[in-house]
Amino acid sequence: ATSPAGSSSKLRSKMDSAHSIAQSEVYSIVAKVIRQIQNTDDQKEWLQGLQEFNALLTGVAQSPLQSNLNEIKMQFTTRYYTMAANAIIKTYAKWSTKITAENRVQYLDHFFLKGPCHEAFLSLSNIFNTSSHSLVLRQGINLLDQFIQVDRIRDLICSFSLVKSKEMNDLASATLQNNLYERIISDLASLPERIANKLELNIKSNFYPKSYFQRIAQQIDASLKLIYEFIKDGHSYNLTFLGNLLGKITMIGHADTIFYYLLPSWTINTKQNNLWQSVIQKLLCTIPDSSLENILITLLTTIKPSLSPNNLISRLLGNNINESSKLRFLFTKKFLLLRSFKNLSIPKNIISYLHLQGLQSLLSETFLEVLDAWCKKSAIQYTGYEEHLYLSQVLLILCSHLDKKEVISNQQAVLVKLLHGMQVHLENNTIQIRRLGMIVGETLTDVLDNGGNRLRFEYEENDETDEIKALQKRLPKLQDGELEHTISKYNLDEQEGNKHPKDTLHSQGRHIVSTLEESSSKVATTYEELDSDDDFESYDMSNDTVVNKIKKPSYIRDCIEGLLVNDDPHRVDVCLHTIESLVKRNPSDLPNLAEEIVKILLHLQNESAAEDYNIVRLSAMISTTVQCPTQAVKYLTTEFYKTNYSLQQRLDILEIIAKSAQELSSPHTTDSESKKEAIPSDNYGTGPQHRSKTPNWQQIVNERIKLKTRRFAKGRPKSRVKSIANRFAPVAGLFFFPLLQHFDRPLNTMDLLGDDSFVLGRLIYTLGVVLYAAINTTIVDSMGKSLLEFLWAVRFHEEAYIRQSIIFSFTMIILSLPSYVLIGNADIYEFQAWMQDLIHKDPNSECRKLAAQSLSLLQDTFKKELLPEEK
Repeated sequence: ATSPAGSSSKLRSKMDSAHSIAQSEVYSIVAKVIRQIQNTDDQKEWLQGLQEFNALLTGVAQSPLQSNLNEIKMQFTTRYYTMAANAIIKTYAKWSTKITAENRVQYLDHFFLKGPCHEAFLSLSNIFNTSSHSLVLRQGINLLDQFIQVDRIRDLICSFSLVKSKEMNDLASATLQNNLYERIISDLASLPERIANKLELNIKSNFYPKSYFQRIAQQIDASLKLIYEFIKDGHSYNLTFLGNLLGKITMIGHADTIFYYLLPSWTINTKQNNLWQSVIQKLLCTIPDSSLENILITLLTTIKPSLSPNNLISRLLGNNINESSKLRFLFTKKFLLLRSFKNLSIPKNIISYLHLQGLQSLLSETFLEVLDAWCKKSAIQYTGYEEHLYLSQVLLILCSHLDKKEVISNQQAVLVKLLHGMQVHLENNTIQIRRLGMIVGETLTDVLDNGGNRLRFEYEENDETDEIKALQKRLPKLQDGELEHTISKYNLDEQEGNKHPKDTLHSQGRHIVSTLEESSSKVATTYEELDSDDDFESYDMSNDTVVNKIKKPSYIRDCIEGLLVNDDPHRVDVCLHTIESLVKRNPSDLPNLAEEIVKILLHLQNESAAEDYNIVRLSAMISTTVQCPTQAVKYLTTEFYKTNYSLQQRLDILEIIAKSAQELSSPHTTDSESKKEAIPSDNYGTGPQHRSKTPNWQQIVNERIKLKTRRFAKGRPKSRVKSIANRFAPVAGLFFFPLLQHFDRPLNTMDLLGDDSFVLGRLIYTLGVVLYAAINTTIVDSMGKSLLEFLWAVRFHEEAYIRQSIIFSFTMIILSLPSYVLIGNADIYEFQAWMQDLIHKDPNSECRKLAAQSLSLLQDTFKKELLPEEK
């Protein structure tokens, strides 16, 4: 008697011998047919070769064979199909114009559409790499079109997904060796581009990217439904190939097209089916980490956020967040802290998913991390407003979905962070940032302390604040029958928008007519009500001026005495409104009184609560500085760095200097010149009006001479421009250089490089204005070089406002200095490189915009100097 082990070994040896015999027989047939179709010049022999290949494919051999036909078929499809397919493709160009349509369908189409799906697809897609014959390429496109049409892509996906565990392990080792997964996925994803590269515009519409990937999405959906049916029968499955395929398609930018078709199907299938939910959840688990982010963004953007039990995002993801560290990182870190989105469906869906999964501890932990980021001063300074707005919105959404127990347990920690964050926001120079701090502070304090007095701020209400405040409410539950995604809704909206344009216009017209009728009826009733002789309109006294009993002073010294009075605010107000007109008369004693006037006005307090106090006061100081620049500006620039001044007074000094420099540099006509032009001529009839009407005999003679005189070259008659002395040139240095001193020395009342950065920004802006006012003067070169050194020292300031002021002053340097001076200054090129870094790296969008404009201006200046236009 033989043992079972011995019998099994004999059986295995018989099977191996049968495999080897079948392999040798199939190889001999395939080699013979390949030689036949490659060397023949007879169409019948070529068709006979194709017929022999189709016989091997179906298991019906034309030649007598020793082996089993099933064994022959298996050996051909697994080992020699690709060899036969490549031989057919290489020889097809020779017979493409001679073969009939019937033979093409019977032999060629049957061979590729009934063969092993993955090998047939690789052979067809390889045509666009190996062949350049137009007929071969077109036949390849037709076969691929039919390949997709008869659901062979579905079969291809299922062949990799529905395998037994042992076969799955063998297949995995084979794919690792031959990169089969990668080849097929790469060919599927790149097929439209490869076809377009070969045929350019002469391609089928089915292979346009959008149409092609819609068909691929249909094949993916069909394969999932087939896999689902097999799973119900107890088959094992592996969705790695399908997950990699989805990841590849989304990586090349077609996520919207794929999920536009898949998501409605998934919504219906997973509604009340746990097995379907399990399939989709495992599919999303197999997606590579590099592609998971794009897929999640598409899903989160398209799905409607809601707190309905078992909502769509919960059905698709299930408990994956506990199994996938990548998903956990994306949901709790990257999508909420590191990236920003205009579509708030993304954070709403994430937070609703965490809430419905019962992950309150994770939700609370995420809330504290977002609050930490919101409170950091560096996060505000080094990110743009849009990013910080998104962070604030996420914080409010998280706050509205936190459990009360979690809030109470972390109440003290949240309150400490919130108070620090509010302080950081309220100290910021930007109004929008301060407003965000107020809104978030109001909301969080309401949540932390329901019973106490509510914290309320005064700020301007607008659409943005309304949208932010609306985030305080929890997400609603979807109504019965309401769509869980936005895909079909968009379709319906488009169809309704294009359905009845005439009806829409008609309804709009009826609305306009009804509105006009209502307004006309209201006007008629109004006239009827006003048609009465008994009531008279009251006299309008809104523009009447109050009679002031205090007499206006006629001399500057009287004005100064009036400004120094402490117990009569009305007299101070009269003197304040009078002093500017007296200063503009430029009396002889003004130079001796200019410094005293500026000093008094700079320290003057608004005792009478006049509305135009600050405007009148600054205007008077500017006029004084313009009339006596040397005396006034020496005092102002010296006092700027003194200790006994408030920040507002220092800002006033900078504004006076900037406005005075602009006024001094602008050309003007003196009062005596304007009076001379206004005085009429004593001789009647010789004024400009009469001269234009009465012709002058000398003018007539000159015109006749001009007409009879021949000139070979004659330029345009140029009117001589009257030159006016630049009043700012002699005093430009006094306005500029003293402000550059001591900026790095902190005072008790001012620290330019510390908390008082707003004053530093105004200082930089003022220096730029003064430099531009000194254009075309001899001192402008040294002023520009000094300003460059100053700007270089503060260019890396953390405040966006300071960087914007630096860009402005640098632009003034470009406009003020001659182009040859700019080209010869090495610091300019350093600033040019810094500007380029700003364009690419600065977190503030306004800084990037200003830097691009300034850099463009600098490049244009260089071009005009180095490449002058030919005249």
